[in-house]
Amino acid sequence: MPVAREALPPGSVLELDTPSGPRHMQVLYRRPPYPEVVRLIRPSAEGGDCLESIARQGAARIAMIEASAHLQQHRLRFLGVAPIPGEFRSDHGFRVLIRDRHGDAVYSWIWNWEGLHVADAQDVAELPLREILSLVQVERILASLN
Repeated sequence: MPVAREALPPGSVLELDTPSGPRHMQVLYRRPPYPEVVRLIRPSAEGGDCLESIARQGAARIAMIEASAHLQQHRLRFLGVAPIPGEFRSDHGFRVLIRDRHGDAVYSWIWNWEGLHVADAQDVAELPLREILSLVQVERILASLN
């Protein structure tokens, strides 16, 4: 069921078909017009495809991805909304590494829950790194998880 960009709330669990089978991610934060912050969920060793079971699994990585756009293009499936585990609910900001077309790091932005701003060098060191990933990159990461 496609969900409008404005309606994709934190906690949304999305499914992506990969060569290794269906894999999941959960929206942690959203602040239009920026990409959603998602956690790429590790598959459960014991299986379980109920929404809450999927959402309880650990994160392989946290990144930013245009989840709403991919959902509208039917490249992701919306499974529902589940509680975000406590360790992934944070008021702390993070840095977003900006790369040039060759993949080299150029500078960082700081996400401060109000949006993005250019980072000063001293601001960057203590913040966790998050990168904006393409759906192809997300698929590779998720497909590699067992």
